[in-house]
Amino acid sequence: MSDENYRAQLEEMFIRLNISFDSDQEDLLIEHLHLLMAKNKELNLTSITNMEDALIYHVEDSLLAFEDFKQSQPQYFCDLGTGGGFPGIPLAIMSDGKGLLIDSIKKKTTAVKGFIEKLGLEDNLDVRAIRAEELAIEDKYHFDMVVTRAVSALPSLLELASPLLDVHGRLLVLKGDPAEAEISAGKATAEIVGMELIEDSKKTIGPDNATRRILLYEKAHMPAIQLPRRNGMAQKKPLVRYK
Repeated sequence: MSDENYRAQLEEMFIRLNISFDSDQEDLLIEHLHLLMAKNKELNLTSITNMEDALIYHVEDSLLAFEDFKQSQPQYFCDLGTGGGFPGIPLAIMSDGKGLLIDSIKKKTTAVKGFIEKLGLEDNLDVRAIRAEELAIEDKYHFDMVVTRAVSALPSLLELASPLLDVHGRLLVLKGDPAEAEISAGKATAEIVGMELIEDSKKTIGPDNATRRILLYEKAHMPAIQLPRRNGMAQKKPLVRYK
């Protein structure tokens, strides 16, 4: 398929999601995927290997929560576990937002830094190879939004995000279709770490109508415990366990 076909696919997506757009934004989204597909031949950034699927399962998947992101009006956001630059790069392209993309794997952040430079987004985005716990020690309460897509279970994400956020900051989580036990464990964890669920919605994506859950939390107060804990504790020993 040609880039014109990809633009047509993007425009159909924008209409479905009720997102305003311009041709420069389309060009940047498509170029990001070209860069991703090329880099993926030497570094495993994604299991998706064609542009058509990447437009759905990376770009559209990232922008399902664009309305929540835009309404929250973050001054400076953190993309936790950015992988190949998702959802941070598409959100920044469509909003002109500023943020920091982090991942614990340096090879991935090096690749994403190259994407950002080639897309001309250096004034808006930075990227670092760092764990969320380490960043929270350096820049505690520094962000007014954390965004994350398919990174970890809700209890872990809530714990990792809380010390990064100032009070009234927000955590925007894009998940597949988590079990209700995970949602319940997330609610219990949220109470411990000072977070409150303010929006929970479901959407479908792609020809298989795969379910996506979009959860928006707000930091209502300071956590009841000292955060961050040591590296890896949020995943290995979550504050609330579930089956």
